[in-house]
Amino acid sequence: MLNPFYRIESVENDLVVWNIYRDNPILKLKGTNANTILKYHLDGSSLDMNNELLYKLSQRGILLDERQMAVYSKLLAWTEQFEAAIDRYRSSEVIIQCLQKTDIRVIMNEAHQFKLTGLSVFSGNANAQYFHYLFIYETISELQQLVSQINRDYCSTVFLCKVKNNTVLEIGPCYQVTEFFCFDCMVHNLDNFQLIYTFHHDCSPTEMLEDEYLKALIDYYTLYMTTLAKTHERKVMARDYDYSCSTVIPPHNPRCSCYHEVQ
Repeated sequence: MLNPFYRIESVENDLVVWNIYRDNPILKLKGTNANTILKYHLDGSSLDMNNELLYKLSQRGILLDERQMAVYSKLLAWTEQFEAAIDRYRSSEVIIQCLQKTDIRVIMNEAHQFKLTGLSVFSGNANAQYFHYLFIYETISELQQLVSQINRDYCSTVFLCKVKNNTVLEIGPCYQVTEFFCFDCMVHNLDNFQLIYTFHHDCSPTEMLEDEYLKALIDYYTLYMTTLAKTHERKVMARDYDYSCSTVIPPHNPRCSCYHEVQ
């Protein structure tokens, strides 16, 4: 299937690709018979990994499978929410190219059972350059145990989700991991917040979790020129279809030894 951010046409014997936010083609393959590509686009044929051109277009994010298509359709709808000052063409290209290099790792104990279809699209990427962790936990001690399992040298962001009996209670916060990020500070600060407003949404807490996670990735890849997510250093408390947003939960704790080392 064709990524909804693009359109393709066969011009004589060439294959021409446009980003929907740009009038000029972004890719022109000279002397390429586009019949195979157009067939894949029109009828959703399975990707032939032995076809070099189809494989390259898939790696470029131009051709998608059915699971990816559902996620990118959401991403397209969200780009329509960007402020007028944001270049939709450039930002969409950055997001697509970064997602092609993304590996989302969901870390939880076996007792928790969550099917996060949208996030699994970006799991297990052998060519990943960005590693994002989602920790699903019930208690602080469980979270500390999960955090100890990861290689912190290869971690772009961390996103937390508190659950109870496989029900989502808290979505976020999300933090960008830098060389000065302290996981101990993160854990110690989690209850240091106040709720500031409440809203109702038709999606379930699990759906809200997936949407907030993907929106946080978009904001991260646009260097926070976009502000789609509500969970940057904040929590969203879930109670059925009612949600409450918290104040900022800072990633540093002045009582932690790391804070004084940075000073």
